[in-house]
Amino acid sequence: MKTIVGLTGCFGSGKTTVAGFFKNMGAYVIDADSLVHEIYSQDVRIKRKIIAQFGKCVSAPRDRIDRKKLGEAAFKSRKALRKLCRIIHPEVIRRIRSLTGKTKREIVVIDAPLLLEAGLVGAVDLVITVKASRKKSIERCLNKGFGRMDILRRLSFQIPMRKKIALADFVIDNNYSKEESRKKTAIIWQELRRKKNGKGCT
Repeated sequence: MKTIVGLTGCFGSGKTTVAGFFKNMGAYVIDADSLVHEIYSQDVRIKRKIIAQFGKCVSAPRDRIDRKKLGEAAFKSRKALRKLCRIIHPEVIRRIRSLTGKTKREIVVIDAPLLLEAGLVGAVDLVITVKASRKKSIERCLNKGFGRMDILRRLSFQIPMRKKIALADFVIDNNYSKEESRKKTAIIWQELRRKKNGKGCT
C-alpha cells in the first residue's frame, strides 16, 4: 500500500522547495503545476475550451496557451478563476491518479498549491501544509518576478493559510532558512517511514 501525501501551502510559502526535499529523500513527487503546463501544451480539447472561455487573447503561436495572459485573465475575479478550475482540474486529477497508480514508490507526494480548492483532499492519506508569513511569501514572489498587485490578488483567491494549517496533519514552518526547513521535512519523512513499517507515528 502506498502512502499518498498532499503537500500544500499558499502562494510563495516555499512548497516547491519542500517538495524537492521529499524527492531527495526518496518520495515520488507529482508536481501539479507541471501537469497543468503539460495540459496547456498537449491537450487540444482543453486548449479549445480555455480559448472559448477566455478569448483568443490567451492563445500563443503554434496552438499554445499563453500562461501569463491566461493567469491575468483567470485571476481578474473569483468567477473567472472558478471557470478555469472547472476546465483544468478534472484532467489534472485524472493524471495524478494515473501517475500514482503507476509508480512503485511507497510514498507519493502530490505538490499541489490548490490541493484543498481542487477537492483533492479525499484522494490523499494525509496533508502537509507549508506555512510562511504573508511578508515572506510576498518577498519570495517578488524575487521571482511577480508584480505586487498580482501576488496580492492571487493570495486573496486562495484558502487562507490558517484554514490550511487547521486541516493539516503536519505543518512545516518555512519562514527561516532552507536548512531549517530541510530538517523539519526530514523529521516528517521519518514519521512517514515509521508508519509504512507498521510502527505508527509518534
